[in-house]
Amino acid sequence: PKTPKPQTIDTIKMEPTSHDKITVEPISIAKNLNTVFGAFDYSAENDLIAYASANLICIMTLEKQPKVLFTLNGHKDRVNSVRWLSKTCLLSVSADKTIRQWRCEGDVRNWDSWKNVQTVEAGTKSVNYLKVLKQEAFSFVLTGSLDGNIKLFTFAEQLECVGQLSFGANIQEAMALTVVADDQLLITFGGYDKLIHVYRVTFDKSGKISGAVTKSMKYLCSL
Repeated sequence: PKTPKPQTIDTIKMEPTSHDKITVEPISIAKNLNTVFGAFDYSAENDLIAYASANLICIMTLEKQPKVLFTLNGHKDRVNSVRWLSKTCLLSVSADKTIRQWRCEGDVRNWDSWKNVQTVEAGTKSVNYLKVLKQEAFSFVLTGSLDGNIKLFTFAEQLECVGQLSFGANIQEAMALTVVADDQLLITFGGYDKLIHVYRVTFDKSGKISGAVTKSMKYLCSL
């Protein structure tokens, strides 16, 4: 068969006139976002987005034109996940092996109002995963590190480690927190061992966990 001739399209060259007014506005939504799970989080309470960029946390407003207001500097290595706990409280985990609490006292859109008020070691290798479940009087916080360790924290004013599990080389990348009764928390993991692990934690209304740190998470099953 004969090869069809390529179609041609007539082009029109427009000469600018005094009546032509073209305005171009560049809008950057998120620049240099770290390509990791949980790299950004939106707070409806303060209408701000926090996102990870290198070892910084960028705080961006969505009002009128999206723009970065300021950055939070403190982590020594790449930030892997950020989560808002409230209008004035933010958590972050990093390849520097820590989880950090950032707190605002004043205007949330003012850099001077924000401080790194707590830093806790959450692993011996990069901490990549962060989950938060908010309750009325406190929150549950779960971290996962590339050393295979999972840590459970409670948070009211400060992070307190209340449980720890070790999966060794079977790193757990997927994590979920679910309250199934007034005093029962289910924690579910999935990772390199191709299994789903389910643990149960018993707690009271203040967030106090029953059992020692290493034994507070009761094993239920693996699927």
